[in-house]
Amino acid sequence: RDVMALPLVREALHPAKKPKVAVLGSSQGLLCLYTDALCNSFVKNTGGDSVLIEGWEIQECLHGIAEDLLESVSGDTNNVRVHMADMFTADLSRFNVVVLTSLCWDNETRLKIAQKCARELEVGSLVIDYQEGTFKDFDLDTTSNLYGRTTGGNGGDGKTSTKGGKEGAVTPPS
Repeated sequence: RDVMALPLVREALHPAKKPKVAVLGSSQGLLCLYTDALCNSFVKNTGGDSVLIEGWEIQECLHGIAEDLLESVSGDTNNVRVHMADMFTADLSRFNVVVLTSLCWDNETRLKIAQKCARELEVGSLVIDYQEGTFKDFDLDTTSNLYGRTTGGNGGDGKTSTKGGKEGAVTPPS
């Protein structure tokens, strides 16, 4: 499927929102670069300037690879920043799109990051999660699947989240 054609994604990246994307668990930086290429192409084609992409990685060896990669890539990577820092130190209130690379996170980490997102993100923020149930599993069901209503549980993709718990639930696309 063309992710950029999905209404929730198009809305989150609308140039009027001055979109900013956080990648939590950015590893070697490849996801940041891919997100930069995809989002900035869309935003520039819809009349916007650019999208800031910031990644957080706690493992020094992976962060070092990310920095080397950013220096060696041809083309404009001025919109991409990678931080050698714990993702829990990120101020998510500055972002309207958050990517969670939660596939290998334990339940405690998933719970803490779900609570952080629920606390810090504005209503209508888009959270893209490698696992389907991160919010629902911890009774923070402020989610809907990008392709329809979610049932939660192990594995899956594409979540949207809104701040404020059940009162702020997102209506799934029709």
